[in-house]
Amino acid sequence: MDSDNKYSLNQRIAGITPSSDINSYFLYILMNRNRYFLKFDDGVGQTNLSKKDIEKFKENYPLFDEQQKIANLFSKIQTLITRQQNKLTQLIALKKYLLQNLFI
Repeated sequence: MDSDNKYSLNQRIAGITPSSDINSYFLYILMNRNRYFLKFDDGVGQTNLSKKDIEKFKENYPLFDEQQKIANLFSKIQTLITRQQNKLTQLIALKKYLLQNLFI
């Protein structure tokens, strides 16, 4: 059967392997916080999806080159966000240190 080995499912784990014409990071971006999958999230516990729920997910994909460009852009943005968060954490620690030592 053609659909065999597309999914690895058990009670807690699912693995999705994109086909060769789908950029894996692009697929991650597309699926993460996707409205289709969010409708299964009740906001209380772990979201549970059945194999049928996943198989019903349909999406249009741009050409592979465009997927790569989109994935690279989002990767660069994520790197920039991470760097800025690290700078903010360092500045908060510096502020705390300076305030603690202000009146010594």
